[in-house]
This record gives sequence, C-alpha cells and structure tokens, in this order.
Amino acid sequence: MKKLLSFLGAITITASASATVVACGKPAGQKQNEIATDGLSQVMQDYSKLLFLNQNEINGVHVSSSSYLKVNLMNQKLSSLGMDKLAINEGLDSNATYNDVANKYFDVNNLTSGVTVSDNIYQGGVESLENQMDSTIATLLGQLTNITNPSGLLSLLTSFDMEQMLAPGGLLESFKDVLSKDNLQLLENAFSTDVYVGMTMQQTMDSSVIGLANALDQLMGEGKLNLEYSKEKLEANYKTAISSIGENVGGLLSGEKSISFDIATNIPALAEIIRFVRTILINLNQFGDLTTETIKTKKEIKEIRSKTFDSSDNKLNLKNLVSSLKFLVNDDNGYYVIKNVLASLFVSVEDTGVLGGVSPFEEYNEGNDGYADLLASILEKVAGMETVDTGMDEPFMEIDLSTVYIKAFIRAFINIGAYGADDSIGAGFVLSALAYEDTLEEGIIKDLVSKINGGLYEGAYTVGAEVSEEYQSFIVDWVSYLWTNDNKELNFNLKSLLDQPLSGLMNLFGGTTNKFDNITSSGFDFLTSKSLKEIVNDLDAQMVELTDEQATVDFGELANIIGEIKNKIDDALANPKDFWKILGYEGKDKYTPGSAFDLLDKFLKKAGWLESVGKVIDSYLSVYAGKIRKLNTDAKTLFNSLNVTKESSNNDKFVYSVTDGKITNKFEITLTGETGNKVIKSIALL
Repeated sequence: MKKLLSFLGAITITASASATVVACGKPAGQKQNEIATDGLSQVMQDYSKLLFLNQNEINGVHVSSSSYLKVNLMNQKLSSLGMDKLAINEGLDSNATYNDVANKYFDVNNLTSGVTVSDNIYQGGVESLENQMDSTIATLLGQLTNITNPSGLLSLLTSFDMEQMLAPGGLLESFKDVLSKDNLQLLENAFSTDVYVGMTMQQTMDSSVIGLANALDQLMGEGKLNLEYSKEKLEANYKTAISSIGENVGGLLSGEKSISFDIATNIPALAEIIRFVRTILINLNQFGDLTTETIKTKKEIKEIRSKTFDSSDNKLNLKNLVSSLKFLVNDDNGYYVIKNVLASLFVSVEDTGVLGGVSPFEEYNEGNDGYADLLASILEKVAGMETVDTGMDEPFMEIDLSTVYIKAFIRAFINIGAYGADDSIGAGFVLSALAYEDTLEEGIIKDLVSKINGGLYEGAYTVGAEVSEEYQSFIVDWVSYLWTNDNKELNFNLKSLLDQPLSGLMNLFGGTTNKFDNITSSGFDFLTSKSLKEIVNDLDAQMVELTDEQATVDFGELANIIGEIKNKIDDALANPKDFWKILGYEGKDKYTPGSAFDLLDKFLKKAGWLESVGKVIDSYLSVYAGKIRKLNTDAKTLFNSLNVTKESSNNDKFVYSVTDGKITNKFEITLTGETGNKVIKSIALL
C-alpha cells in the first residue's frame, strides 16, 4: 500500500512561525532623550521608538508602529508634546500638529509601504491601538441588550436621514443596488419554507449544496455558475455543484484561489451561505438530544432524512442547541455530541461491505447521505485521486483488497467515528495498514500515525498484522481517542482545544503571514479572544431562564420580514424622504399593520434569545475596549520612558540605539525620496 493515504497528504494544514532576535546590552554614551531641533530628526527619533514597540512585547503582544503613530502622535499639537521650539524652528504656528511636521518631510500614507526589513526584525502579527469595529455596528450591537423592547433600536434606525444617505455621494448611494428586488428575494429564500416545499429532508440538504456551489463560484471563481436548486433540478445539477465546490475548496487550500467579498455585488453568495447554514441547523434539529450516548441507528437516520420537510421544521430552539454545546465543552463525555453530529449529518446508511458497514474497497453509490457525499467529494478533489492501489493482490474472504476508493474510505471513516470500528471492518484494515513504513509517503499523515502508534513498523502491511495498543484505540473509536488522549508525542486532544481562544484555533489552519507592521487585529477580536467553552457557558447562563418561545428562532418569520421589504423597496428607494414610512414606520411605537416594521417589532419582542446574545456580546465588547485602553496606556508609558541615542546619520541613513533600561535595540533606518515625499526604504536590527 505504498501510495495509501498520499491522498490525505494533499490535505495539509501549515502554520508559519516567526522568530525575533533582540540585541541586548548597554550602549556607550547613553543620554536622556532630547527634542530634536528639526522635524526630520524628531520623526526619525520617534520612529526608532516605534520600532522598539514593534520588536518587543507589551502585555504579551506586539504593538503596531503605524497605529501608535496615528493614535498618539499625528493629531497631537506640538505644544502638548513639549515641542514648541521645534514648531518655531520649522516655521509653524502654535496650533501646528505632529502631522504637520511629518507631512513636511514624509509621504506619511506610504511611509513603509515598500520597506524591506532584516530577518531579525519582528514580522509577525501586531496589535492596533484602535477599536477595529465600525462604530455604527457597535452601536447597533449595543441595542441588542434590550431587544425585547425594540423601540430603541427601531428609533435608532429611523434616525438615519435616508434622503441624504441615498443621494449621489451619500454614504449609502451604492446600497440601492444591494437592496434590489432580486437580492432581497435571495435573502428571503435563505430563510423561507417555500424554497423547500415538497422536498425530503435529504433533498433540502442537496438543494443547499447546489446553492453553496453558486456562492463559492461567485466568491472565488468567475461567477458564471448559476445552478437551479428547485426539487425538479436537484438530480440534474447536484453532481456539477459537487465538482465545482471541490475545485474551489481545493484551490483555496492550495493557495491558487482566494475569497473576495464585496457587499455591493455578493449578496447572492451571502444569501446562499446563510441558506446552507440554516439547512444544517434545521436538519440537526430533527435529531433531538445530541448529548445521548445512544446514537440513532442507520434505520432511524434514514427515516428522518426521508421525511417530507414541513414549515414546522423551519425553526431552531437555540436554548437546546446551547445546552448540547454546554455538555460538549464541560462534560468528560462531551464527545457524544461529536458522534451525534456525525451521525445526524454525515453517516452513510447503507451497508456495502461483506463484513458490514461501508466497504472502502468498492465504490459507494447508495445516496448522498446527508452531507457525507459533499465532504467525501471535497477531500477526493483535494487529494487529486479517486483510488489508491494497495498492492495487496491476494483476496481476503473473497474481498478484493487491491484498490481503496477514496470517497468510500472517507465515508467508512466517518461511520467509525459515529459507531466504532465494528461498523466497517474493511476500513479497519486500511487504518491498520497505515502503521507500516511502506504504506505512507512522507508528510503530515505519516507523522500523525507514527506519533499515535509510537513509531512505524518496517515493511508492508499483511492481513492480520497487529498494531500498538495505543493505535488500536484510535482505530476502534477515533473520536473517543482524539477527545482526551494523553499521548505526549501527539500532544493534542479535542477537549483541550475547547479551552483555547478562537484566534488560536484559527491559527491551526495557517499562521500569520510574515510582514512588517502586519496588523492582525479585527472587529471580531472581542469574540475571537474568547474560547468556545467561555462563549458557550456565557450564552447558557443568559438563556437558561428563557421559555421555549423566547428561545426559538422562526426562520419563516425572518423570511416574511424580508419579503415585505422586497415588496416596498422600489417605492422606498424612489421616495427616500419617506423611506421609513413606506416600510411601515409611523412614529415611535407605531407601525403600519402587516408592514415590515410591524413584523420586525413582533419578532423582536419575543426574541429573548437575541437579547441573551446581546448581553454576552456587550460584556465582551466592554472587556475588549478596556483591553485596548490598557494596551495603549502601557504603550504610551513605555514609549515615553525609552531613551534614544543617535549613533550616526549620513545621506538619509540613520542609526539609533533605543533602550528601556533592560533591553537595547540598535536600528538602522534608511530613507529614500525627496523632502516632502520621503519614505522608509529599509530597516535593520544591528
């Protein structure tokens, strides 16, 4: 089985790490900072301090030099910075700012856009000293804390002057295209029951897969794919959709493709992604308790997937979902939730193997089985092969072992995750074979198997060969093994990941690109700084007292709200002065019966779940804002305490020693360009 699992070798997750080198020691001739007599020298002196902030951690992070410059220097009056003499020397008045000095010499907007830096300059992610969340969005999120009394939020919305905002040059001028009837119809479909009328639950999933293919093609491809996903078109378009998704995801993982999102043009893609997620949730909701040890049988799963979709299925009790997640993140048996999710969405229900379960040694053509076919097809595409020649020419119990079918093996592996190894003896053979040296190509899979197995066995696998007890545990029930294993070589288990910040989990799928002053802060840092365990427990604490009505999201009601907006949007856009009135707003707490505002008001008044989410978000935003303030305060304290010595300056090349009394960095900064347009050409840590 020399080539076995080379297909998984293509599915690699890489993480890049960056290292920094700090020059330490006490510089000769160190003296206290002085205000420079000319603007160029002052900016260079200050910039050397900013490089120190970039190079050395503050509160466990590195601070962006450009962010510090913008937040704490550029808009400050020279007088407030103690630079009155500098202002006089530069011929500036008493109201002059640091920005005036900087712009006199530099192209500030492109100061480091083309800079090259030495390898020992820190080039990992740096933190901004500004809150990256849009202020309007933050204000709207703040309204969620009292959403069951929605008058505040609705009054806030209607305070926007739409006539001015939709006018040429207005903030929302391009929003007219976003709010087209076609786009609103797609958003309505994302939540509506109408799109799934007459379909089985399995067909709703197939339809959502076709929609996902359209979305990814728009975000990553040429946007030419526009497959219909009605009941009548499912069979004709499903395979094309699967193939397209595989190509796009494969291209994304290989770096050949990237996702590009523009709200003005990608509403159709956003709508289909929402519909895909909604469909996952309503299908998962069919399976009830996800914390039970007793996994539903294949017969039960088949019956659920075969039942006809009903409008009553278009709801989700978030309290129940959060309760299941609470069990996942807190209980030692939390892996039951993973098994139930695998069974609900991915288990293949037909047995094709002589020994039971899905045989990896023959093609599986028994149905799409939830999203199993989607996942298997993606991995097959990423692998770039459909089969693997095992080199095992001798049959075993009349089973031809010579070829492993990738999609069938993945299905069998999923089934083992849900039900254990007894579900697929054939897949157990394949997994056992991985422990042998001749089976695997170099790569992540070989390394993973070796760590679990305690090394690899020499030679090729033969039927009946034994593997280590540790690896046998993995083969018998890989979900249970990965949940809490204490294998020091593997140094990984799923349960421990739940305690890690979400930002750390995302880094598992790729590290920060090495780039100087690479700001990695985002408007979602308030959330990604928390672990899944923290988030779930906080949500549960807020939702525990909710009634079923308060905890239930009725997707159909959201569809009706969007539908009413769709019916009135052309009139509202044509008459922006009466924009809100046309949509049903008649004044504080007064709405036209049956209008979008009337339906929205009724929806929000019982949306206790949304208020619970809002309270959690509000508390996170408050903590995050405090964290930024403290980081900025500490950065300013350090900046002001740093001592700088100019070692030399010659032909736009400056060398500065910067110290905080413990660490000393010597930076060489080279400029290029004419006065007024100078930029930094290179930076080196000497």
